[in-house]
Amino acid sequence: MTQVTSHEDFRATFGDDVVDGYLYEMLDFVTHPVAKEGLVMALASTKLPLRAEALMRAFDETDHETFRWRVIDTLILVDAPGIGPWLEARLADPQVPPLVRAYGLNAGARHCDHKVVSRLAWEMFPDWPIHAAVALALAGSWEDLPILEATVAEYVESGKFRGEGRPKFMRTPGRLRRRLEKEAKKEAARKAGKAANSG
Repeated sequence: MTQVTSHEDFRATFGDDVVDGYLYEMLDFVTHPVAKEGLVMALASTKLPLRAEALMRAFDETDHETFRWRVIDTLILVDAPGIGPWLEARLADPQVPPLVRAYGLNAGARHCDHKVVSRLAWEMFPDWPIHAAVALALAGSWEDLPILEATVAEYVESGKFRGEGRPKFMRTPGRLRRRLEKEAKKEAARKAGKAANSG
């Protein structure tokens, strides 16, 4: 008989589809936010796309901030097809706690239209500079790059940003530049391959 001691063991023994099915069933059944956090955290280790409707419902049924953080954490790590429009609405909703919205920008970079994430990040930048800068590194455009470089430099020089995340904050323009350069190379290679195949 196989001994199962963790959710990783469950996944290895029964497979993601069985384990995830159980977790989603329990997510609808369990009412205590702390217990629900554990279920959502276990879903973060799946190799399957998340069921967007289950997470949207769980998030919207509570105002428990820590549980909402766990949902956002999971969305940062795992794909959830179809969740983009819902997530964009929550990121812009003043009824959602500001810190959850700011942290959610990182999930937005994975699931939402990058122009929307960029606009929201700039709106939140004065109050949540590290969250906004990281989101811009993940979702910003070439137009955002010089503004991000200047804004980060101004925040650092003026002392507006001094937190322990300062090194990470200072690296965000470089991360954005590297991401954009990598995307540009990929696109150029794709176009070259397409031209070679059509010729």
